[in-house]
Amino acid sequence: MKIKIESKNYLVIPLDPNNIDPAYIEWLNNPEITKYLDIEPGFQHTEATIKEYILSRDNINSFIFGIYTKNNKLIGTHGLKYRADEGIGELGVMIGDFDYWGKGVPLESRSAILDWFFEYFDAKEMLAGAYSQNFPAIYNFKRQNWKMYRIDKDYKLIDGKSVDFVNYSMSKDQWNGR
Repeated sequence: MKIKIESKNYLVIPLDPNNIDPAYIEWLNNPEITKYLDIEPGFQHTEATIKEYILSRDNINSFIFGIYTKNNKLIGTHGLKYRADEGIGELGVMIGDFDYWGKGVPLESRSAILDWFFEYFDAKEMLAGAYSQNFPAIYNFKRQNWKMYRIDKDYKLIDGKSVDFVNYSMSKDQWNGR
């Protein structure tokens, strides 16, 4: 099954390990972009490490999607893992192109993924989260009516400060009843 998730302004499709956009490598090596991601600080990504990462996803229960404009420009990614035994998905996002920061891309692309996910998977819930200092992400979760269910205190040091991780959930019923 070829996966193509479409929203009003974006296409969300699995990344091709044989056609890696150089911008993606740059984003993953830019500490300003990766500050709030679970990426080892100082690790230098290469085309080979990113290809290995993409190939580690089976596109059945584990995905790395590119977020593309309708003009086929890569602007970010979504990672999705589905734990079929529990009926739970885990979703993450990175907007790498600074021109699209603050433009609501995660709201639109995440909505399209949630529609697709709850339609095609026997899932009851999607989980996601953000570091407490990532105010735009927290704001977006609240705008989209995600439910905060746990705060992991002192989860990571960012800029020398201990930062919490805020965990959110979205049930299938909640999403479909929006």
